[in-house]
Amino acid sequence: MKVKQGASIDHCNAPILRAAILIEPLFTSRGVELVITSGTGEKHRAERSGHYRGDAIDIRTRDLPPDQHAALAKAIRRKIGSAYVVILESNHIHIHWSPTLDTMV
Repeated sequence: MKVKQGASIDHCNAPILRAAILIEPLFTSRGVELVITSGTGEKHRAERSGHYRGDAIDIRTRDLPPDQHAALAKAIRRKIGSAYVVILESNHIHIHWSPTLDTMV
């Protein structure tokens, strides 16, 4: 796993870092390295983005063929569970920790 130059995970919360650790094997089994392209140190479109609270990361997808992106996003959802939102964007996968009361028990 690596963090893209210029990105920062310095202020990411433990649950989002745990998710990155859990999903790393999904990337290595596909022959690519997990690359975090955005964490807490960059500017984001949404004013209330989870990135600013340390609850979100973006993961690079360009190292995989486009026809594998959806399957990878689905595998990530299964691996990390319902306390996380996983969104397949055009050039990355956004992962956001968003627990509900039933996932916090």
